[in-house]
Amino acid sequence: MDLEALVDDEFVQPLRGAIVGDNLIATRQLIESIHTTSNITANKQEVKVFAMAYILELRDGEQYKSPPTIEDIKEWVIAKGLDGILDPWAVLATIKTEGTTWDRKGGSAKLQAVLNPENVQRIMNTAIAETLNEISHTQWQLL
Repeated sequence: MDLEALVDDEFVQPLRGAIVGDNLIATRQLIESIHTTSNITANKQEVKVFAMAYILELRDGEQYKSPPTIEDIKEWVIAKGLDGILDPWAVLATIKTEGTTWDRKGGSAKLQAVLNPENVQRIMNTAIAETLNEISHTQWQLL
């Protein structure tokens, strides 16, 4: 079983899909921050998934805990094609007083559907089941 491929298919791609589905791709920093590392030893295979910590604030609607900087907002305004239309300072003031759109919505349901303990457990159970199936179909020979 290729655990890294399983994690990519069952977790990373749905996570990227949730980001695109919620149109969280203006600067592409969040989606491009997602990557995996894999380590295989004699006793285990480990796959770690990384992303900007900001993804959890988007998921939960808690961006007010660490609001973006004015530089981040300027970059976002330009990426959205709203330069000259939206004032970055006004956007920052609104975020600080009212929170972001995601704060007011209570977070992203699409991210919540992927980034949760039950989904991680489901993927782990799939990996265990596939591994057990492979072991049961292995031809054992005594030397």
